[in-house]
Amino acid sequence: MLILNRLMDLILALAVAKHWPEVSSNAVSPGWVKTKMGGSSAPDSLQKADDMLSWLATGDQKETGSGKYYAAQGGREGAHPRAKEEGVQEELLRICEEISGVKFCFYFPFYG
Repeated sequence: MLILNRLMDLILALAVAKHWPEVSSNAVSPGWVKTKMGGSSAPDSLQKADDMLSWLATGDQKETGSGKYYAAQGGREGAHPRAKEEGVQEELLRICEEISGVKFCFYFPFYG
């Protein structure tokens, strides 16, 4: 289930980046970190994941980009190739609207 959740997060981040280019929207894989869920044998650094999230949240969009998939521990964790497909992104937005009753806004109201 965690893998499916991460895939949906990635698809949503890519859809937001496409529809709202003024907003930085990226997805991050924190790696396997030592938490209650990850367990004590997890090899990755929680600090690296925290640093990556802080950089993305506060960094300049020219530096962080938008519509990207980052692996906090380095390396090359590949995103599922279908996540980049516009039809897949639009279908996720449609399903979210159907479930929540809230229509996705295709313009960012704070930017005019």
